[in-house]
Amino acid sequence: MTYIPNTDNDRELMLKKIGVSSIEELFTDIPKENRFPSLNIPDALSELETVETIKALARENSCYPSFLGGGVYNHFVPTVVDYLASRGEFVTPYTPYQAEASQGTLRAHFEFQSMITALTGMDYAVLSHYDGATAFSESVMMAINFSRGKKTSVKALGSINPDYIKVARTYLQYQNKANIDVYDGDMMDIDFSSVAAVTVQTPDFLGNILNPAKLREIADIAHDNGAKLIVITDPIFLGMFSPPKEADMVVMEGQPLGNYLSFGGPYLGVLTMKKEMVRVSTGRIVGETVDCEGKKGYTLTLSAREQHIKREKAASNICSNEAHCALRAAIYMAALGKNGMKRVAELSYHKSHYLARLISGIDGFEVVNHSPFFKEFTVKCPLKTSVINEILYEKYSLIGGIPFEQNKMIIAVTEVLSKDALDKFAAALTEIGRGK
Repeated sequence: MTYIPNTDNDRELMLKKIGVSSIEELFTDIPKENRFPSLNIPDALSELETVETIKALARENSCYPSFLGGGVYNHFVPTVVDYLASRGEFVTPYTPYQAEASQGTLRAHFEFQSMITALTGMDYAVLSHYDGATAFSESVMMAINFSRGKKTSVKALGSINPDYIKVARTYLQYQNKANIDVYDGDMMDIDFSSVAAVTVQTPDFLGNILNPAKLREIADIAHDNGAKLIVITDPIFLGMFSPPKEADMVVMEGQPLGNYLSFGGPYLGVLTMKKEMVRVSTGRIVGETVDCEGKKGYTLTLSAREQHIKREKAASNICSNEAHCALRAAIYMAALGKNGMKRVAELSYHKSHYLARLISGIDGFEVVNHSPFFKEFTVKCPLKTSVINEILYEKYSLIGGIPFEQNKMIIAVTEVLSKDALDKFAAALTEIGRGK
């Protein structure tokens, strides 16, 4: 910037007020080697040179069949999603502060919320959070806030995405006594006196589907002890399997719903809840009403974020959202409908099980899932997963699964992978196993 409004004296007063001696001191939590990096910005290019540079970079992108998953997945995006979502009316609006000027955006948000609640079996959906991990962290805060701070811990049961746990712990690190623990013991041994919620994931991080009877049992124990149940799930999974209606809150990564992988984002945090949780919800809820002339209209019924109300009264410090990603999700769900969502789920399910059967017959490889799985499963390998993935990429033009521990691989299969790709992957593993 050529103009900075704060004078040297202004900055000195602000630093003194917060008790630090320099601006650099504000960044002490960041390792020195990661502070103030040299940007090394090249000289300006002409438009023609810029286009050619971007084309060259694009050619470096891999189009290899990918078996990565872990919460985000390569599902097919119908052309109608790109076409409608790129219209100027949708691309330009941001947060609809003025309902009278944002009826189209609010209507789209309302439809998104309506379809998401139908998908999850919950009463309300908020619009929206950065990603699945953020939505989960906000649900943890909601459970603690619902207890009015009397209960400050959350028990995470089973194999939950470790990134979700890390983000939740980051949220809770400055909350008085608040914590989240990964718990593998018997639920009957839990002291629920300080437990605000228990959380499970189905399908879990390793791909296992939680038995519905077990889910009901967990819900009953949690509710009998005054705790809430948070369920993490996959929206495509719900196209084929019953929603976890026993939960008090259901959270998901909404990226599979019409959003591309995009090298890490933006993604879409989906948070849904039962009616009693609405007053501690951490997002925005769009409602349908009528105006003074009896015409249908849409408005922000609930806005609990900092940009709407005083900071100390806000339920969340989320000051932005992924509304355009939610719009894409709404178009995707509307375009596919119930039957289309079911078909995508069925294709992912059957293709993943086809590949699992092939791998089970390869010497040295073992599918280790202890219960039914959906589109993701875990394989024990005869070599380090990192070594196998390197060979898959360099020799076979394939992107392997997520490394887990030293010699396990979490493999994801969606409807976009052809039978030829699955056969090629299995054949590559067979050759790697023989040459180990």
